[in-house]
Amino acid sequence: MKKILLIIIVISLFCSCSSFVYYPSAANAPLFKEKQEMKVSLGLKGYSAYVSSAYALSDNFAIQANGHVLRIKNTELGNELVNRNFYGEAALGFYFPFVDKFVAEFYFGTGNGFTGYDNITSTTIKNNYHVKAFIQGDIGYTTPFFDAGLILKGSYVLVYKELIDGVENNNPQQDIFYEPLLFLKFGSEQHKVAIEGGLAFSHVQAMSYAPLILTLGYEYNFKLK
Repeated sequence: MKKILLIIIVISLFCSCSSFVYYPSAANAPLFKEKQEMKVSLGLKGYSAYVSSAYALSDNFAIQANGHVLRIKNTELGNELVNRNFYGEAALGFYFPFVDKFVAEFYFGTGNGFTGYDNITSTTIKNNYHVKAFIQGDIGYTTPFFDAGLILKGSYVLVYKELIDGVENNNPQQDIFYEPLLFLKFGSEQHKVAIEGGLAFSHVQAMSYAPLILTLGYEYNFKLK
């Protein structure tokens, strides 16, 4: 198990070094079974960190709030760069426990953030601001000690402002991404290690993006009364 976790971390770091416009965020599949359940996750996605939270408003409806931040120095083609990324999102959805220990969920959400980099060699600064809307469906098998499942996510991303050395470049970009993922959580009823892996596929190849989604985190589960 230690070797598997080490491989996940190394691959994730390797695939997070480039200066992309779009970094797919970690997906959130809480697999709720009843109202007032609350789940909070913290983890790593390459050189970045993420926080995910979800709360079951009723026996069928739930909300999410998630965030992602990255800042890393990198060298590409002989140029030293400082990559930056920040993104936050919120979602509303519904969930359906069915059969025994299976849950299906559907979420609709939106978010906003920015990506950018400082080119230290030539002092060129580039910032990309983007907004995202997404739809997510997931299905999973859940027990107090083990969760596993599949997430299918579609994201629409619009880059509506680009700044180069402080000068606005009026060249908006938009794309649609398909993001299938698998997830695994294991541990105790309240504390679990969470692993998530998947790929991102661009519909029109309109912007650069990170193709690999790989996360390692910790999930805390409890009930709000």
